[in-house]
Amino acid sequence: HGGGGSKAAAPVVRKILSYYIDNIYIPKTEQTQQTFIKKNLKELAMSPITTHVLDTSHGCPGVNILVRLEQQKSDKSWREISSGRTDNDGRIVNLLAEEDVLDCGVYQMIFVTAPYFEKQGISFFYPEIEIRFLLSHPEQHYHIPLLLSPFGYSTYRGS
Repeated sequence: HGGGGSKAAAPVVRKILSYYIDNIYIPKTEQTQQTFIKKNLKELAMSPITTHVLDTSHGCPGVNILVRLEQQKSDKSWREISSGRTDNDGRIVNLLAEEDVLDCGVYQMIFVTAPYFEKQGISFFYPEIEIRFLLSHPEQHYHIPLLLSPFGYSTYRGS
């Protein structure tokens, strides 16, 4: 992993969980309380770069699509830093570890869409979709959604 992400979210989440423990959930022991916090912090942790694929031709998530995250090197070549597959909701939230810190620079996400369409027996035009973006604020979260159809696609910087 190249790294990336803001640690600013963890203290906020910890405060929310602490409020919940103090005011709603009453753990029996200190150990139970710590276990609860660790479990929920892990579940709420998020990669500094996430994606969501929506198949706009069917109005459903793009499931089991391979996505590679690459970083552009100084010689303009690419280095893969992570990969993953979209889940049943079309999302990848754990592409990188929450504590990873990315360098400023150009990155690309490559969505390998051919197998997705082939499995459905659908003709398509884009076997892979490369989305390049400039990461200029490593402390921020970057969400790169893909709106997908067999003969077109759209993207934007999400939140």
